[in-house]
Amino acid sequence: MKETARSKSSLELNTDETRVLAPWERVFERFATPLEHFIHQQSASGLLLSACTLLALGIANSPYAVIYHHLIELPLTIGMGQMEITKSLHHWVNDGLMALFFNKTVIGQAQTVVDAADSPQQEPKTAMTQSVQPAVDKVAEGEVAEKRKQTIEEATTALAETKKALGALDEQNTAKALDALAVVTGKLELIVARDPQMALAPVDVQTVIHDVFSGTTAIEDMIDEARRALKHGEVQKARHPLSGLASEILVHTTSIPLATYPQAIKAVAPLIDQGKLDEAKVALQAVLGTVVVSKNSVIPLPVERARAMLKEAASLAENAERTKEESKRLTEMLKDAKKQIELAELLGYGGREKEFRDIYTQLQEVEKKVASGRSGKGFLDGIVTSFRSLFDHAAETKAEKEAGQNEGDADNAENPVEKDQNSTQSMNT
Repeated sequence: MKETARSKSSLELNTDETRVLAPWERVFERFATPLEHFIHQQSASGLLLSACTLLALGIANSPYAVIYHHLIELPLTIGMGQMEITKSLHHWVNDGLMALFFNKTVIGQAQTVVDAADSPQQEPKTAMTQSVQPAVDKVAEGEVAEKRKQTIEEATTALAETKKALGALDEQNTAKALDALAVVTGKLELIVARDPQMALAPVDVQTVIHDVFSGTTAIEDMIDEARRALKHGEVQKARHPLSGLASEILVHTTSIPLATYPQAIKAVAPLIDQGKLDEAKVALQAVLGTVVVSKNSVIPLPVERARAMLKEAASLAENAERTKEESKRLTEMLKDAKKQIELAELLGYGGREKEFRDIYTQLQEVEKKVASGRSGKGFLDGIVTSFRSLFDHAAETKAEKEAGQNEGDADNAENPVEKDQNSTQSMNT
């Protein structure tokens, strides 16, 4: 990617520029900036139209109605040389300005359709991207398998029995509900006895995939569109282009908060014994609502694709007797690896711009060696080292921050049954 393109890659939408203004510019900007902001607001035209309508109604129903009538009937001539058109002001407004108004409305609607049609389309995966996809899937499967090892069977059973108890209450089967809650209590007590310091007991692992295959130019345009929207204070308009700028696999872990879940379950049983089944169901639903979903890890897809491509490229570069097809594949692999790294930079996966520049420079040197037919070990060692330093360090830093957030989620968990009972008592009072 060119230097000018990389300068737009940051997702920090800060558009302030520092420059020296002349005195007359400061005075003009003091008045022009609020007017520009008002014009760009979507509600500005509606407010102005409503104000003019109210003003016209007020004048038409006032003693100045006669003056107003004579004013709009004044003749107005527009011409050039021998060509002249004379009509009343009323006629010019009805047939002239209103025509412009509706023309503007139609153009605005057409522009909306064009904007929708011109929105960045998903580009198909390249052959190189498809070839390394199994390696990327293997990384994700390994991460999920590692997280699944941390799940606790007793906690999984406790969550399933809680849902079973709620279903029993829907069937008015109190005995079945109490038996299920007894199982829940026993399983959770066993977990706490094993590890009294455990805050969250993992019960399930899920993956969520977000992917984008737009080109770097289309993504840069979306970032610029968001910048322009934020410059005019249109935050919601900026959300649309930014919402799709992610290419990653999220690994979520569902956990039971041991600080509140057991006590909340125990508080449900007395409600069932007292025949307050509706309150018991509400309490159980609230208990299930305290289950914590933690985002344990983020696997950036462009990073893993580039990693797999560089690994295969290194193997091909070492082969001194590679065929013409293998040399072509090596060239395409390096080219696609660069595209994936550029995509990772645009989407904010990685570190500073200088570190990306170093990788691009190293890739360019390797491409020259490959184009000249050279081969040997260590061709990509420098790139791989820079790659790991750039992306793996950024991933570790992000994981540490998310771990701190997950601990905060566990500390902030509240007893929903107690809150529900307090609210019920307030309503009864």
